Amino acid sequence: MFKFYFKAYQKYSRKIKFMYKLAIFLLEKYPYHSGIIINDKKIADLSLLGSKIIDLKKFNFEDYESSFFKLYIKNNEKVFSFINSPITISKSIIDKERNDRGWFKNKYSADYILKIRNIRSINIKDMNCIEWIIYALEIGGYEIPKNILTASKFLEWSNNNLEKINIKI
Repeated sequence: MFKFYFKAYQKYSRKIKFMYKLAIFLLEKYPYHSGIIINDKKIADLSLLGSKIIDLKKFNFEDYESSFFKLYIKNNEKVFSFINSPITISKSIIDKERNDRGWFKNKYSADYILKIRNIRSINIKDMNCIEWIIYALEIGGYEIPKNILTASKFLEWSNNNLEKINIKI
């Protein structure tokens, strides 16, 4: 799906400059999900469907309130390579959804990871959406406490450590 953009990236990597922004989404005013906006044209996230990069216009912003933050990434190529790699969300989250269909649409599903662990996973085969985004930011040079693995804690950290910005979608 995103192969053309990635091939262009590989071919012209010295000419392409990536600008990243962090998006944190609130469902019914509760921090719920996160994504990385790329060059104001694409958004990368990890969901039950796995990791993906789609056109920003195709992302459903209408269901959420959104907070946006400016990112200063040091290793653009490594970050893009990571977020462009196919990854599936944690098996425990997939199993929870299989056993309780539609569960992920509940705003409190964002905190389910705390029933599994309280320290962020560094195993790319066992991450939730927030852990995946934070892992990308750490590749990009950010240092983020290991106990941040939910959208609510990530929003709190972002408000204290990143520059909040407005974006027109």
